[in-house]
Amino acid sequence: MCFGRSLKGDRLGGSDALNARPVNLKDSMTPSAPPQPYHEYPAPSSAPPSHDGNQHAGPTAYHDWTSVPDTALLPPPPAIRNEVSPTSNAGEDEANRAHRFCDSNPLWGPRQLSPGELQATQQGTVVLTKPVEYIGDLNSISTGAWRARTPERCPDSCLLSRLPLYSSLNDSPLRTGMRKTIYFELRVLSLGRGGGADESSLAIGFCAQPQPTWRLPGWERGSLGVHGDDGRRYVNDSFGGKDFTAPFEVGQIVGLGMVFSPPDTNQGPNLMEQPQSGGVKVEVFFTRDGKKDGGWDLHEQLDAELDESIEGLGGAWDLYAAVGAFGGVEFEVYFDSKDWLWREK
Repeated sequence: MCFGRSLKGDRLGGSDALNARPVNLKDSMTPSAPPQPYHEYPAPSSAPPSHDGNQHAGPTAYHDWTSVPDTALLPPPPAIRNEVSPTSNAGEDEANRAHRFCDSNPLWGPRQLSPGELQATQQGTVVLTKPVEYIGDLNSISTGAWRARTPERCPDSCLLSRLPLYSSLNDSPLRTGMRKTIYFELRVLSLGRGGGADESSLAIGFCAQPQPTWRLPGWERGSLGVHGDDGRRYVNDSFGGKDFTAPFEVGQIVGLGMVFSPPDTNQGPNLMEQPQSGGVKVEVFFTRDGKKDGGWDLHEQLDAELDESIEGLGGAWDLYAAVGAFGGVEFEVYFDSKDWLWREK
């Protein structure tokens, strides 16, 4: 409400009329002019012309402004990134040290694999390596299968495959014209082996090299991962990740895969103009006990203010398998497709 002005219904100039105007007394005392003579004119013979000059045009076409456009062709809205995890969060000093590492160590360019190395990755004879931060056992139990066990005091650690599961020089759809899928599985044998207040969990992901191995996959540039403690997905995200799935449970087998496809020239943005994508379409999918349990488009719409880029993940760099662990856990990793619950259709 506006105060200090005359409002509707106020008394103006002694009148009780609503919205009355002030009276100009001087004008009201001036004699009125003599009346003008009355003239009668004939009615027009036809209707006035239309705006465009077409006298026979019909009414303007009606536009239904209440109609809703088909939103199926629009990109999905960006998923909301969380500031912190509701479960376990790493220390700020470790994060800052990792950022300095990434600033000082740019991602490696694609490497040329030997015929033997290429055959090993294709057949699943992949070696899993433990970083210096890792405390615990890591043993081969069969070709392409590994078992690990850590004590309660094991800090955040990222175990990496010795060879890349995706070789940009050999597997890129821009070179082969074909789709390439990489995938592996992880069996959760135990969590919280230390008991009591032991914080422990696992993460499964992929990353370009080099990585700060005291950080879980998905926390730094060139890496992505799904974390078992909060069920969130992380893509180059040092904060709280994005809501995605349920936490991992003991006895479950979880898997993570990436599908690299040639760019579709008929739909969507021109990926060839996105240097970080390498011009390749990339889908990420997650499985639980052999069944797909969600996924996302790596090139999904991002929040310009909150989301990091997809640097290192779009097909122009080699990608390695990554398993994150902290606290007392026991797990197995399977790279050979004969050991997987999930089967590609």
